[in-house]
Formats: sequence, C-alpha cells, structure tokens
Amino acid sequence: MNKKILLVSTLLLVFFSTAFAAGASEKTENLISVTGTGVITIEPDTASISLAVVTYDEEASVSAQKNAELMTKVIEAVKAIEINDDDIATTNYNMYQESKYDREGAITSKLYRVTNNLDITVHKIDSAGDVIDAALLAGANKLSSITFYAKDTKKAYTAARTLAVQQATDTAKTLAKAAGCTLGKVRSISEQHNANVYRSDMMYMKNAVVAESAVASTPVSPGSTDITVNVNMSFTIK
Repeated sequence: MNKKILLVSTLLLVFFSTAFAAGASEKTENLISVTGTGVITIEPDTASISLAVVTYDEEASVSAQKNAELMTKVIEAVKAIEINDDDIATTNYNMYQESKYDREGAITSKLYRVTNNLDITVHKIDSAGDVIDAALLAGANKLSSITFYAKDTKKAYTAARTLAVQQATDTAKTLAKAAGCTLGKVRSISEQHNANVYRSDMMYMKNAVVAESAVASTPVSPGSTDITVNVNMSFTIK
C-alpha cells in the first residue's frame, strides 16, 4: 500500500516538474497594436430610384383600381427608357382608411389610401433624371429617394486594404523606433469595411406639383462612393 502511494506521488511530482519547466521555457512576447485606414474613392455607375403611386377614394376598390391603372402607366413609361423588367420591383403595397373627425368626434370624411412602392435600378446612370421625369409624368406622385453606387467594388476594396495595412505598418515602425525597439512579425490582423453611398432623399409630391415640375428635366448628381477599410494589427517588438 505504501509503495503505491509513493509511486503515485512520484508521478505527480514528475508531471508538475515537467509542466513548470515547459511554462518557464515559454517567453512572453511584447506586442504593439496599431490601426490603419485605407480610402478609395470611385465613381458610381448605377442608380436606384424609389418612388410610389398614392391614390385616394371613398371606395377601397376604386382607390385600388386607380392605383393599378396609374402604376401600369408608370411601368410602361420607364420601360420606354430601356429599363428591363428585372430592374423594376414592387417593394411595398398597402391600403388603409384615413378618417377625419369634427370636434364632437364624428367622422366627417373617410378615404381609402392605396400606396404602391416601386424600386427602379438604372444601369445607365445618365438616364436617372429621364426615368424620374417619365415616372412623374405617367402618374407617380411620391419620390422617396435616389441612391448612387458602384456595382463592382472588388478592386477598390483590394486597394483600400493595401493602403490600410501599409499605414498600420508605417505607424508601428514609427512607434517602435521612437520607443527604441525593433519591430518584429505580425501576430494578428483584423478588418472592418464599409462603402459610403450617395443618397438623396426626396419629398412627397402632390399631383398638381408633379405636373408643373415635370415639365423641366430633373437634374441629378451621382457624386462619388468612398470605399473605406480599417485594419487592426499587432506586431511583436524587441
């Protein structure tokens, strides 16, 4: 019995001695952590237009019928400007009753409002203004927004990543030199990225206003898109 206890004790002692020796052989690394940012500005080549047809009537079915007729005209009008079926999408359709009340709480009028929202993708960005004009003249009376963006951003992201890593590395070298250290290998790297698209919000336009404003061509300015990449990097220092 005593021999077994002695044997177990010896094995445990050997285990802890080995673990201690392994831990002692590992050196704690000194690290320096930095961030870098790369920004590439590109020209957008695509526009996304959000608009709607809004109709009212005392009868729900009549309001829906009016809306359907106007939206059909809107779609036909934008198709005439070389907009494909795949680039036209209904994003929302809703109907609800709007009621007005007098001071006594009695209903003075009630109308059914039908809203049909449409998103149109314009690949020929110079045609964006023409698409808006055609939609308004055909019956669209709510223009929510127009967004410009670039379809292919792969090369821009690659360039932005390269710039971000270069900036982070240069910063690390400067800090290490100022501290009297030598910069070593990269120990970790992570990134965050985003594309800042240009978006213009439009106000709700009543039919009478649309009829007057659509006479002149709608000017649009695509602006630019910034591709931004941020990196966090850690280096060893000696």
